[in-house]
Amino acid sequence: MSKTMNKSVLALACLVPLFTGCTAFQDHGATVAGTAGTIMTAQELSYTAPEFIAGGLIAYAIYDPLQPTWSIEASVTGEDRVQMDLQMKRLVTGGEGEARQVFMRT
Repeated sequence: MSKTMNKSVLALACLVPLFTGCTAFQDHGATVAGTAGTIMTAQELSYTAPEFIAGGLIAYAIYDPLQPTWSIEASVTGEDRVQMDLQMKRLVTGGEGEARQVFMRT
């Protein structure tokens, strides 16, 4: 096959999935996949009301899922001794069984 033929086949191979993906969208929000469907469904169920958004932001601030579950402080107490203090955050959403893995990483 020639180079122009290869480019044409490549362009067609890239465009066909794009056009077939657009045929899956429908007019109502219940069956639309992705972000648009999620937003439309949330609006229909009133999840975008200020009370729900504020509650979600407060829960996110309290739990802070991006904060590490464990903190480690190591100090040298002698010539051949090290003291390690492992502390887990107060409100956890998982990770309680990781203490050994965290200890082995230090």
